[in-house]
Amino acid sequence: METFLITKPSDAIRARQRVREMARTLGFGLVDQTKIAFTVSEFALKLISRADQCRMNLDYAGKEEGKTGIEVRLYEQYRSRENVDADWAAQLVDDLDVNRNCSDETFITFRKWRTPALAHESIMSSPVFAAGEEQ
Repeated sequence: METFLITKPSDAIRARQRVREMARTLGFGLVDQTKIAFTVSEFALKLISRADQCRMNLDYAGKEEGKTGIEVRLYEQYRSRENVDADWAAQLVDDLDVNRNCSDETFITFRKWRTPALAHESIMSSPVFAAGEEQ
């Protein structure tokens, strides 16, 4: 797990670059890389505009079904009753969760799962036999 302290917009850009790099390493396509990176930077910028700083934890995620992905957790402590608008992000990521606790800390967690390319994955996962070797 990697942790980032985000206090200024350049920190959000650094976090955005790192999450894009991680998504590329996991095999996410360019569109999904962009969605993940955009979501990270937008949430980070929203949180630092409300508070002086926020933290981001970035980690690999796995599911029992064999799916792999990225998990991002952002959190900040801000003494306000104002909620973070996260409706826009629901269309870009999977498993979005925004919570506030009794101390008015905001916790944002989202995951993005890598979906296999259907045709390519199904062809590659089936055994390939030369003529006459079929079982």
